[in-house]
Amino acid sequence: HEAADLMRKLRREKSDSKEYYADASRAVQVKTALMTNSDPNVVDAEAAARAFRLDEGRQATLRQLFERSDEIRYSGSANGFDGVSPESQREIMDLIESLHA
Repeated sequence: HEAADLMRKLRREKSDSKEYYADASRAVQVKTALMTNSDPNVVDAEAAARAFRLDEGRQATLRQLFERSDEIRYSGSANGFDGVSPESQREIMDLIESLHA
């Protein structure tokens, strides 16, 4: 249920960057945990990349997603930019939707 709720939230048009990146990284964690039967709270970008056998390009996108989420969470801001570009949203959604066994 959590994965489906997160995907619905990510498809919304407007979302601030803090919420968007937190939800996107959590969606990856939940999908990975479901696939590997593990705790989603311990899933990082590398674990997800291994679980889904991602190619180099998708691994880089995944790392950037987790790095951006961490940066915003710990700094409290997105370094002056509070939105997520439509291109970034599309790239992130493509990545998350491609994560399956």
